[in-house]
Amino acid sequence: MDSLLHGSPVVVIAFWVAVLTIAMSCLLLAGVVLLRMRALRREKRDFREREHWMQVLKQELAGASPPLRRLDARQAHGFIEAWNTIHESLPEADSRRLAALGERVGLVEAARRQLDGRYHDRAMAIIALGHLRDPRLFDELSGFLENPSPIVSLCAARALAQIDPPRAMALFVPMIASREDWFPGSVARILTDNHDGSAARELSSVLLRANTDTAATLVRLLARIAPAQAAGVVR
Repeated sequence: MDSLLHGSPVVVIAFWVAVLTIAMSCLLLAGVVLLRMRALRREKRDFREREHWMQVLKQELAGASPPLRRLDARQAHGFIEAWNTIHESLPEADSRRLAALGERVGLVEAARRQLDGRYHDRAMAIIALGHLRDPRLFDELSGFLENPSPIVSLCAARALAQIDPPRAMALFVPMIASREDWFPGSVARILTDNHDGSAARELSSVLLRANTDTAATLVRLLARIAPAQAAGVVR
């Protein structure tokens, strides 16, 4: 060691560069490990919260009226995951029954905190707000329809279609041809889930003004939605 430190300047510099490189590598490795441990703790916490709220939601649907607490930042993610999961298989009548529970736990406030987060959290929050079917949320969510992320914007379209189908279709359908990044299957699902005929009416209106390329896109979508809606447009 002494011989190295008292050797030529080039050797001394090389030695300290190596020492600093090893030290920085160790620090980076420690940082990665700490971040991974933090992520694992969050995943475990969110899993526990999700399981807890799944049971609460099931009890509410069964008429048990379980005790509730207001959501804080640590619980919001798990609740929203459970909320969205259980709504996927619920008929609309049961979905509406849970709206009061969402209000009691402060879902709107919790979801709004996630609207400025990562795009995944933002998408989940938009879906959760759509399940509330609250007309007061329409204008707030409509801004996300033009979000550059296809996932976020399609989640917004789906949420808007739950809140106010005619208004949602009037905004959504004219954008289909210009949003080439939208997944055709997701677009078709949103159109298929429309049951008041507004999707068919808007498609009919857009087709009358469409050029050849746009018309071809819309016709391909029509082939994928419910036959009754397609027939309504053709007439």
